[in-house]
Amino acid sequence: MSPAAGLRGLALLLGTVAAGCFQAGNPAGATAGQAALSGQSGGGGRLLTVTVPDVQHPEEFLARVTREFQVASGGGALLRYRELLQSDGQGGIRLDVTGFAPDAQSGFGPPAQELQATYENRQRYMVKYRDAHLRDALRARQNYVWEEVPGTTTVASRPCQVYRARSRHGFGTVEMSVDVDSRMLLGWALIDAQGTEQQRLQGAALDLSPDLSNVVWSQPSTVDHPYTGSELDHAQLGFRPLRADYIPYGFGAAQRLVLQPLDTSVAPLYLEVYDDGLQVLLVAQQRVTPSGGQPAGTLVFARNCTIGGISVAEGEIAGSDGEASTVYVVGSLPVDELNVVLGSMRD
Repeated sequence: MSPAAGLRGLALLLGTVAAGCFQAGNPAGATAGQAALSGQSGGGGRLLTVTVPDVQHPEEFLARVTREFQVASGGGALLRYRELLQSDGQGGIRLDVTGFAPDAQSGFGPPAQELQATYENRQRYMVKYRDAHLRDALRARQNYVWEEVPGTTTVASRPCQVYRARSRHGFGTVEMSVDVDSRMLLGWALIDAQGTEQQRLQGAALDLSPDLSNVVWSQPSTVDHPYTGSELDHAQLGFRPLRADYIPYGFGAAQRLVLQPLDTSVAPLYLEVYDDGLQVLLVAQQRVTPSGGQPAGTLVFARNCTIGGISVAEGEIAGSDGEASTVYVVGSLPVDELNVVLGSMRD
């Protein structure tokens, strides 16, 4: 498999946030900018400690949501995307980019064809993994201190309660703006452990009675099935997946999957999805041609990159069968945590 094909496989999982980490113009080791992201954050006053709130996600509704996604990029730049999310409440979704602005001061212009294609190919993964979700209520309670901002704020012309979930383990804060009436998550922000806001998504308009008759719904770009450890799984992947001896505290395994991209130039991926109730950690593996006769378990090379608070640690690890695997560890955790996960991979 070529490096370009490997990057396409990685990009399949990441959407627009970190898929370009190792592309030209985004060298390995680039760090997120410190740009301040705009957005309302509720009323003033003392924060109230609360239990995990009831949160429903936009794709669970019959809805059309216009929204703005902002991400701090390398060198202090702020990238802004205007998006349109449409859902039928029964599993059908479509996420389109309708505008792009390269900084906080510029107005939105039409998105480039390449950017539109990015959304077309990765929209399902962007909604599932990039967008904030209350993924597991028990882990969210165990791993976060939940606080409510007194009063309400207005998002997409709807009164919303604002909640802040602060990691008990130093993994930052997730802010959620939840519609008072429907409990729909209309906005969220990802704030790192230093208090720097790295990403913000804010609803601009909400239609709960849309005409979706002409919508072309998103189709999977991979054929996925649960990984069982069978010989059939290993034959499809072309290798036996490595295991991680270290997973950050509070994260539990949510899924283990075999992904077969419909693009036949991209090798199958083995994917493990972990979460701590809110944040996601992805560990993906692909078979590659080894760089040269290294003992099994040797980390042949490693590099990392961070954009908008999402980090990628990538490495090639020699296997016991004379082959090798490229491992991608992806998440909003500190890059040191991801590097430890990468370094703990074993046959």
